[in-house]
Amino acid sequence: MKKNTIIVTAVVVLICFGVYVLTSDRFPKTSRAAIEQAVEGQRFMISEIIDEIEIDNNGILTLYLNGYGELDCAVTHKNLFYYTVDNLAGHVYTPNSANVLSGVNYRAILHFTGYKSGEEYACFGVILDDDVARIEFNNKDMKEINFRGMRIAYTYGSGNPKSKFTLYDKDNNVLELTK
Repeated sequence: MKKNTIIVTAVVVLICFGVYVLTSDRFPKTSRAAIEQAVEGQRFMISEIIDEIEIDNNGILTLYLNGYGELDCAVTHKNLFYYTVDNLAGHVYTPNSANVLSGVNYRAILHFTGYKSGEEYACFGVILDDDVARIEFNNKDMKEINFRGMRIAYTYGSGNPKSKFTLYDKDNNVLELTK
């Protein structure tokens, strides 16, 4: 009799905990909600999501604009019932940023970030020069998204690459980062 009471109590507690997890705001149900919860009151706040890219079975790379018009990036993953943030990176100036770099004529503004103790990485940035046809990182072409007249490049991968960004023109000539 006592053993049955313990089992019933354990089942009731597990069911109550499950209901709490599924209904609580403390456990975000979307990648965006996880990011917003993690960055509340910080400069990383989401103004507009550009794209959410599935990077593996449970991982999502989210490119978004913050309230200053800068490009930010977050990597999230889905647990059994909710999302958690693995990494936040950013503040890449865009042509629409409140703060714009002056005095230097960049072809692209690019950012690298490692996460999961350096086992994974994400790179992203804005291509500012029409002469840039593609960007390579870690022997891999970065993918490109066109968003409101901006050319946004990104890539992700495993490992801790000792690589750098390489910019190419349409004839496959290497370009310097600055003009």
